[in-house]
Amino acid sequence: MRAFITHRVSGSEELRAKLEQVGSDLAAVQKAATDGAEALKLAEWEKEAVCAEVDWLKEEDRVVETKCKEAEQENA
Repeated sequence: MRAFITHRVSGSEELRAKLEQVGSDLAAVQKAATDGAEALKLAEWEKEAVCAEVDWLKEEDRVVETKCKEAEQENA
């Protein structure tokens, strides 16, 4: 009977150690997921900023082209 109880206690300690390890792993995964979500938000914000700049540059290009064509027509 004593051997059974000793074995049972040892098994509980193993389970407790595994549970602690799983808890640590879970915390690490949750932090990685949070960090990844924050990085994704930042990347999306940067993408929006770049797209806005591209739109602005396209409009500037149209304005410059129009002015060049008008100047060419005046000189012709």
